[in-house]
Amino acid sequence: MAPPQRTDDTPPNVIDTLYQAALGPTGAPHYLPRFEIFETLGRTRTGWNWAAALCTLGWLLYRRLWLPALVYACTVEGLVLLWFAALRPWLQPPLPIEAGLGLALLVLSCALPGLWGDALVYTDIRKRTLRALDAAPSVAQAHTALAQVAPTLPRLYALAGLYVALGAALLGAALWVPRPSHEVTTSVAHAGTATVLPRTPASAPAPEPLTVASASVAAASDAPPPPPSAEVPPLPEPPPAAAPVAPHAPAVATAAPAAHAAEPAGSKAHRPAAKPPAKATESATATKTSAKKTAGKPAQASSAPAKAPPDTEPAPLQAKRYYITVGVFADDANARKVDKQLRQAKIPTQVQTVGTNKGEYTRVRAGPFRKASEARAAARRIRAMGLEAVVFQQR
Repeated sequence: MAPPQRTDDTPPNVIDTLYQAALGPTGAPHYLPRFEIFETLGRTRTGWNWAAALCTLGWLLYRRLWLPALVYACTVEGLVLLWFAALRPWLQPPLPIEAGLGLALLVLSCALPGLWGDALVYTDIRKRTLRALDAAPSVAQAHTALAQVAPTLPRLYALAGLYVALGAALLGAALWVPRPSHEVTTSVAHAGTATVLPRTPASAPAPEPLTVASASVAAASDAPPPPPSAEVPPLPEPPPAAAPVAPHAPAVATAAPAAHAAEPAGSKAHRPAAKPPAKATESATATKTSAKKTAGKPAQASSAPAKAPPDTEPAPLQAKRYYITVGVFADDANARKVDKQLRQAKIPTQVQTVGTNKGEYTRVRAGPFRKASEARAAARRIRAMGLEAVVFQQR
């Protein structure tokens, strides 16, 4: 970025005075030494400007650099919108890569203005100074014209207040956490649900759950006792033929204490009625004993056929072993006949029942064999018997 050439014979100290008037009340100690270096070199070069790096947009507005401020804002906002609206949904990068790209954009948006901020101010100030010298009839009037459009302290304070307010708003939004409501949330972990219950006063007792058993006991206790009567005759003793109802005898025996508890203390007419449950218990015990003896006899009688060995399930096929499929038979008797024929020929066999849509079939295999040569030799022997033989290897 080459600076414009001077077209007048104004002394350098006057130029420095005009530069200071154009810079305003702030920044002269920082910018004037760098302007002198640019004047000596005849060109601009990179430096470092902390205000331009950390508060780029505000610094551009304070220095009245309207076009660079517009370009900077459009570039940064355009890149952010392009990333979130198009590139991010399309690429779907992982979180570390996305964080790295965001950090790179932040560094570039701060580093570029910081490196070229002094050169940008020098170019703008020199252009305005030369225009003021060309438009004003004297140096004093040019100085006054430059001072009128120079940055002012009220503008600086307004921009600083705007930055502070924006930073406070962002910090408050980041730290704001919604306060919990005046409700107690009870989570049921096993059920995966949560219920919200209002707070109850400490003095209010918690309601106790009622079960069916407690309800029935309460109903029994609240029931009025039967009126005492001496004219009620004693209950007749149950006949011995009541033995078949032995399964219900424990319930009668269990209910007997409750009947005694419900009777009034002064009632003597109900006392003889307590004896029959005892006899019923004895008859129930005798019935159980006879039932056990009766149940034991069929077991002994049926133990003889149980000694016959049941058909054992065939062993699972061994990996890397060779087998021979002899046939699949709809008649189990034919399958057993072939199995017996192979066993008589000293060939190991396996019989398995296979379920299909058409019913159950019996499959006969020979094996296992360690080597393919052994399986082929056994297949030749089976074919010599007039049977089929298909050799395969279990994987």
